[in-house]
Amino acid sequence: MRDEKDTTTRLRWARLRFSVIGPLLSAPAESGELCVRIAELAARSWRHPTTGEALRFSGKSIERWYYTARNNQDPILALERKVPAHAGTHPSMSVAVVLAVRMLRKAHPRWSARLVLAVA
Repeated sequence: MRDEKDTTTRLRWARLRFSVIGPLLSAPAESGELCVRIAELAARSWRHPTTGEALRFSGKSIERWYYTARNNQDPILALERKVPAHAGTHPSMSVAVVLAVRMLRKAHPRWSARLVLAVA
């Protein structure tokens, strides 16, 4: 059995979402039956991917996951939480401010970061 501690939280959540909608993907609903099947899945309890506690999902969430994964080549990847493109950056600081802070830090290496930012 795989060790869940080796997988990322994003992947564990994607796998949980896939396990929720898996029955809908493996046995497609008849015409007019999708709402009923989604309501049945929403009524069930699921195991939280990191804590193991019981949790439930709304029918709207399950429906969104279903349509996201249904037309995708890799449904697990489609169900992962997307990392924003600006993650790890500081978009509130312009390039000029970043260069000024770097120059101050280089000129005064003993200054704290708080002091450098106060001067900048």
